[in-house]
Amino acid sequence: MEREYPVLGEIRELLLNARCADSHAGGSGATVFGVFGDERSARIAAEGLDRCSGWKAWVTGHSGIRRRPASVDKQKNDGLG
Repeated sequence: MEREYPVLGEIRELLLNARCADSHAGGSGATVFGVFGDERSARIAAEGLDRCSGWKAWVTGHSGIRRRPASVDKQKNDGLG
């Protein structure tokens, strides 16, 4: 997709250069997101992206929900949970 739309590569590079752990395009490429290890780094990256013409960046968090151990999932799938 980046071959057709080089701007996606530019955004990914900016994110990666801003200490982003990983970056991907979502859906048809209209959204590019990055995963950061800390909120401060994410906010600094978002401020930099907001300065680019026509781009908008948001910082979101996670819900704090953690995945259950695989053994619990298996029990539930087996009708035991």
